[in-house]
Amino acid sequence: MAEENKVESGVVLPPADFTEQLQKEAQEMGVALNEHQIKQFYDYYELLIHWNTMVNLTAITEQKEVVTKHFSDSLALVKAVPDLAEKEYTLIDVGTGAGFPGIPLKIAFPNLKVTLLDSLNKRINFLNEVIQALELEFRRFTDGRRMRHMIMFHVKHLISAFHARWQICPRCRNTACHLSRWEAGLYRTNQANWRKR
Repeated sequence: MAEENKVESGVVLPPADFTEQLQKEAQEMGVALNEHQIKQFYDYYELLIHWNTMVNLTAITEQKEVVTKHFSDSLALVKAVPDLAEKEYTLIDVGTGAGFPGIPLKIAFPNLKVTLLDSLNKRINFLNEVIQALELEFRRFTDGRRMRHMIMFHVKHLISAFHARWQICPRCRNTACHLSRWEAGLYRTNQANWRKR
């Protein structure tokens, strides 16, 4: 059972068990989180639980499971891309749902340029509230209906952390991968193919 939250200078602090578990699991992956980031993760958890009563965001709601199965799993991308903290990568979270892995990655690595993409307005409304409450800065935020119009061909780096293929990214494997450049020929070929559809 979760501990009672402590209040310090009018600010509700995350419970000690939440803080300890998140720090331990993040450190195991080599990710250091400061107090502010841990507070952001806890506020995100609170919003997730609150909104989940109105919108079906996740079946995982128990605090320890959310930390392990949502937050830590999202941060696991650092194992595939070890320099995630040092470089300014651009990331698109396709089918973000409740914001995993995009929001946890943005909290842990503020230097990332993250685009969240989802097809349902009710989830987008939830994500907008999370972004405002946590004071996160996102490059773009869009729904799936505009997906083909916001393809990021002007990006030098693309990280894909999804197990499903995305039709506009045929060169990405089904696991985390890193592409250093888009060739101009690929861009022109895909543009011509989309016009035919």
